Order: sequence, then structure tokens, then C-alpha cells
Amino acid sequence: AMSPLISTGIVDERGSYQADEMSFSNIAGVLPIADKSRFERMLFRATRGNCYIRFSALNAKAKDAFGQHIPKVCFIIFYKSEAIEIKIKRICDAFAANRYDLSNLNRINELEAQKQNNYRELIEAKGVLDSNTEARLRLTIEAAKYLEEWLWIVRREKGIYHTL
Repeated sequence: AMSPLISTGIVDERGSYQADEMSFSNIAGVLPIADKSRFERMLFRATRGNCYIRFSALNAKAKDAFGQHIPKVCFIIFYKSEAIEIKIKRICDAFAANRYDLSNLNRINELEAQKQNNYRELIEAKGVLDSNTEARLRLTIEAAKYLEEWLWIVRREKGIYHTL
């Protein structure tokens, strides 16, 4: 009978898969689709082929501040050593790729706590944004009340200045 390539193992606190004598770590992130091939080549050359990378396109999910679609691709890189991890992180930084921590994917409780924390921060940020929007609107309405009067004063003073 054939034995499996990876036997039973555990996932440690860093998110590395420990099985017999193998341990794999991962780095995931997002980068512009235009940089995908350069990024892949750079990783292959820097790690001498000792990493496994997978890409997946983000279909119309990434948008900029104006609501325009940004063509991006997400990636996940699997590797074995700490030296490769340092190289991968430097390459990600050089390409301005957004990295995401996937170390707690197998720990549901920690993932749920992180999700709740993110949701709480999102609600707080929305509250701040809403209060700033209301304050800005209140200030512009207040300024609009006096705009016509200010324009009339400016025109009158300009007229006086030009006649002198």
C-alpha cells in the first residue's frame, strides 16, 4: 500500500504545518495584477524555486476611494525556512504588496475574535466619519447663510475702491 505524502501533523502557533520532519509556513497578500509576473519571477529567482505560489484574481472586489475598479490579484506563498521568509517579506515590501496574516486559519476561536475586533473598529471608524460629515455639513450650512451678505459687502467695497 502507498503511504500519503504528508502524514498526520499539527499546526503550530505561527501557522506552520508540522508533520514528521516537514514544516511549511505561508504568506498571503494582494498586489496589482500588472506586477504579477514580475513578482512571481522575482520570488522564483530569490528563493531558487524553494517556494510554492498560487494566484487568484479579485473580480471587481477591489475599489479605490472613487469607487473605480482596481485590477488586483491575491496570492499565497508556501515556504519552509526562515531565510526564505525574510526574502519573501522584502520582495512583498518592494512590490508594495499588502500582506495578511493567515496564521490563525486553523484556530476558529482566534479567527472569530479577530473578526469581531475588526468589526468593532469598522463601526468606530464609521461613527467618526459620520460625525465629521455632519460637522462639515453643519459648518457649510452656517457659512451659506452669510454668503450672500458677504458677497454684497465685497462688491460694495470693490465699487468704492474702484471709484476712488
